[in-house]
Amino acid sequence: MKQVDWQQIVKDLVKSGMTQAQIGEACGVTQAAVNLVNIGVTKDPKYSFGEKLLALHEQVLVEA
Repeated sequence: MKQVDWQQIVKDLVKSGMTQAQIGEACGVTQAAVNLVNIGVTKDPKYSFGEKLLALHEQVLVEA
């Protein structure tokens, strides 16, 4: 099974113009939780956060 690069997903979303706070709001977590993923402290976020992060990433990339 392929490992998800959570750090890259957050970086892609930020690159698309979203702030960490906006990502957090869309995923139901705090900006601090998003930042921990972004800097690599959290390597495997909770399932619910990860699912929402993947869905947001897919949605944003499709719209780009």
